[in-house]
Amino acid sequence: MSASLVISIIVALLIFSLVFSAISYNRQLAIKRRQAKIRKCRQQADENLGLQYLLLKIDPEFPLILLLQKHIIHDLQAAHNLSPQDPALASHLNKQKNLMTRYQAGERNCDIQTHVTTDAELSQAQFQLTQISKMVEIHQNRGELQLHTCRELVDYIKNLKLNLDINTHMHQARRYGENNDISMYQMHIKLARDVLKKSPLDIDNKTERIKELSEILKEVKRTNKVVLETTEPDKAHQEASTNKKAAT
Repeated sequence: MSASLVISIIVALLIFSLVFSAISYNRQLAIKRRQAKIRKCRQQADENLGLQYLLLKIDPEFPLILLLQKHIIHDLQAAHNLSPQDPALASHLNKQKNLMTRYQAGERNCDIQTHVTTDAELSQAQFQLTQISKMVEIHQNRGELQLHTCRELVDYIKNLKLNLDINTHMHQARRYGENNDISMYQMHIKLARDVLKKSPLDIDNKTERIKELSEILKEVKRTNKVVLETTEPDKAHQEASTNKKAAT
C-alpha cells in the first residue's frame, strides 16, 4: 500500500470523525435546547398554577382564573408537543383541560376565603396579586387582551387587594379581641381603617365604613375594652363582587 493511499485513508477517517462529531454535537445541542424549552414551559405553568391557587381561594369570580388556566394549558401543550412520549406531562395536560371545563362551568374545589391569617400570608398574597396584574398588562401590550378588558381586570385586582388587606386586619383584630389583647386588637382595626382611608378606590359605603372603624377605635381608647363591630368584616369583599357582576 503506497504512502499516498495511507495518507488519503487517514485524512478521510479524520474528516469522517469530524463530521460525525459535529453531527453528534449538534444533536446533543438540539436535545439540550428542547429540554430547556420544556423546562421553561413547565416552570411557567407551575408559576401560573401558584397564582391561580390564590385566586381560587379569594376571588369569587372566574375571569382571572380562566385567563391563567388558558396560559397554563398553552404552556403545557407546548411542552407536550416537544415531548409527546412523556406520560406524566400528558396526564398533567389532560387534567388541566378538564379543570378548564369545570372553571368555565363556575366550579371550584375549595371554599372562598375573604382573608388570610397572618401578616406574612398577606404580604405574599399581595405580591402574587401584583404579579397577576403585571401579567394582565403584558398580555394587553402583546395584543392578546383588549384595552378595556385589561383595565377592568386591573381595577378588579386592585379591589381584591384592598378587600383582602382590610378583611385580614379585621380577622386578626377579632382573634386578638377574643384573647382580650386590646393593644393588638386596636392596632389591626387602625390598620384596616388606614388602608381604607388611603385607598384611591371608590367602593360602596367607604365613608361610612371609615367612620364606623374610627368610632370603634374611640370607644376602645375610652373603655380599654373590645368593641363589637356592626358591619360584617367581609362586607367590602361582597360589595366588590356585586359591583363586578353589575359591571359585566
